[in-house]
Amino acid sequence: MRDHYERKTHFTTKLVIGLLFMAFGVAFLLHNLHILDADRSLRFWPLALVVLGIERLFSRGFLRATGGHVLILLGAGLQLAFLEMDYLLETWWPLAVVWLGLILTLRALWPKPTPAPTQDSFCQDSNERLS
Repeated sequence: MRDHYERKTHFTTKLVIGLLFMAFGVAFLLHNLHILDADRSLRFWPLALVVLGIERLFSRGFLRATGGHVLILLGAGLQLAFLEMDYLLETWWPLAVVWLGLILTLRALWPKPTPAPTQDSFCQDSNERLS
């Protein structure tokens, strides 16, 4: 008998990391072919952290993905540093602390969602009652 698996496309960490590897590989290949200056284009690598953080927000939920918020803030801060906009970073860094505090406070105030019962657990509960 053949098992049938339904494939759904998800915005997952594996997908994002695979796409980032491909992008970096293409950038290095184009550099070796003297089509692209990798030194100039790879200074935007911190945006990869931002993309991974956004993926976490989508996959885990806005309030449950504290690591996603940290990745976004870290990537944005590093990107500002690479673009030599340190003056923005020096002035606005406390906003990142306020943002993380807000996320942690909202997580504490909102109740954690309870998972919906699955068909298997419903059948198992019914069988236990019949026993």
